[in-house]
Amino acid sequence: EEREREAAELGFISQPYTLIIGGGQGGIALGARLRQLGVPTIIVEKNERPGDSWRKRYKSLCLHDPVWYDHLPYIDFPRNWPVFSPKDKIGDWLEMYTKV
Repeated sequence: EEREREAAELGFISQPYTLIIGGGQGGIALGARLRQLGVPTIIVEKNERPGDSWRKRYKSLCLHDPVWYDHLPYIDFPRNWPVFSPKDKIGDWLEMYTKV
């Protein structure tokens, strides 16, 4: 409920201090940090859903670095997460992360 209220008020009652261009992994991580600091922020993403920047890449793509390098602020990947993650799994994780 609080997130819905914040989203409805942002730009009308409260003005954003920060605009993040790109809702990929970096933009989402920065948005999470700023939210915890209480900084009103808008993230602008060209794709329809968070994580689509990963989902729309070539079919066999997997991350080339191990999962422990890719944790996002506040929520680590589960312990049983693959070491080299497939692109769709990362896309789904990013979408879930934005909803938490």
